[in-house]
Amino acid sequence: MSGWRGAALWLGLLSGMVRAETMRDPFQPRQDVSCESRTLPGEWRLKGMVGSSSQWVGWLAQTQSGWLRVRGGDVIPPGDWRITRLDRTGATLRPADEKARCGAAELHLGSPFHHKKE
Repeated sequence: MSGWRGAALWLGLLSGMVRAETMRDPFQPRQDVSCESRTLPGEWRLKGMVGSSSQWVGWLAQTQSGWLRVRGGDVIPPGDWRITRLDRTGATLRPADEKARCGAAELHLGSPFHHKKE
């Protein structure tokens, strides 16, 4: 009977090792970002901005979560897009994960200010 217990114990340990190999390390960034799960900013609007040449703050309107205060370098929840530039011309967004390119490499949200060029 001890032979069967030893074999069962060995199989239990082996299956635990295989499961540990397939589990994701929670302290490392995700490697398998799919394009289907990425939130696209199609309905996002830059509704307000305040600042000067050195620092700008913007207010982004999102249909799913309402208003969001953003600055240059911020990652927009749920973490798919990063604001790479924020100034009086608007905001430029890039994928937060540069390895997962899904269509557009860069998106621009226009300024809420309407400047008339004369």
